[in-house]
Amino acid sequence: MLRMILKKRWDNRCAVIVFDPELEIWIWSDSSVVDKAMGWGQTIGELRDWLVKNHHIDHASAKPRDPKAAFLAALRVKNKHQSASIYYDIANGVSLRKCQDASFNKFKIIMTDWFGL
Repeated sequence: MLRMILKKRWDNRCAVIVFDPELEIWIWSDSSVVDKAMGWGQTIGELRDWLVKNHHIDHASAKPRDPKAAFLAALRVKNKHQSASIYYDIANGVSLRKCQDASFNKFKIIMTDWFGL
């Protein structure tokens, strides 16, 4: 019985999403919340300047070429370890509405459709 109920609930709930370059792209928002959560909140633009100087991002780009590597490198500079609390602070403080990444926007639409988030 439970198997039948679950099958009915999840019927037609299948999607394929390719994150290019990776899911961590959502972290890189133009928000001071990201800077503060990662320990870079002392001056405006400090994190972005560091990313440019260290070739993680160029002046014209909104997001790093390798989002995960940039994130981990920026944390190392501030002697911070990757933690759930950092992601929590970013997720609670940064609106996902402004995200322009097509694959992440598709992911948001699907999650909203399936779970009403």
